[in-house]
Amino acid sequence: MPIGYQNEVGACVKSEGLEEGHWYVDAEGALFIVPDERFGLAEIEGPDGEVCDALNDVYRAQPFEQVDPQAVATRLGLTVVYGWQRRFDAQAGYYCV
Repeated sequence: MPIGYQNEVGACVKSEGLEEGHWYVDAEGALFIVPDERFGLAEIEGPDGEVCDALNDVYRAQPFEQVDPQAVATRLGLTVVYGWQRRFDAQAGYYCV
């Protein structure tokens, strides 16, 4: 399923928590979005596995606003996705360029 897909609607839906979250991509191009918890979302979007588990560990250890995305990316071998790289499409969901 694309990131942001909602079964009830049958399409991808924008979410401020995801848009304002911390975005990362791994070496294979998989996108991980850690939602800004202040908007009511808590689950990291992205493929399950070691990277998602490591992101969960980081974001459970300290409040979202205190996490330095660049430091996290460096430690986990990820690349930070900046605001100008972020995209949304009702069919494709969230993605980056």
